[in-house]
Amino acid sequence: GKRKKIGSAFLKFKKGSEFLGMVIAKLNETYNGKKWDQIGPVLLTRVYKKLEDSQKELVTVLPTSAFFPIHYQNVSQWCFHETKTKVVAKRMKDLKRDSWVIHLNSKMTATDSELMQ
Repeated sequence: GKRKKIGSAFLKFKKGSEFLGMVIAKLNETYNGKKWDQIGPVLLTRVYKKLEDSQKELVTVLPTSAFFPIHYQNVSQWCFHETKTKVVAKRMKDLKRDSWVIHLNSKMTATDSELMQ
């Protein structure tokens, strides 16, 4: 199946976070400036997977839908075609409930007050 990674776009840590300390230590140990794919989500996921179950309870990983309710490969077909705007409007109730952020950025959504209700 598809391998999932922990996203690195939205992060929040308490001062002295043991998990963040482990991530920084792993980055320091393995960093190679020529391998950009070894930092960010790959690094976070690698460190998280090595945690003991009791340590994983200290880290909250939200579902993808919390920040990306529409997969980036589907944005064009969902949001930028006039016929699809009504489909998005119908899903907006679920999007508002399940997502922390909804960024509607197109000519179609900029003037469609029905989407924002």
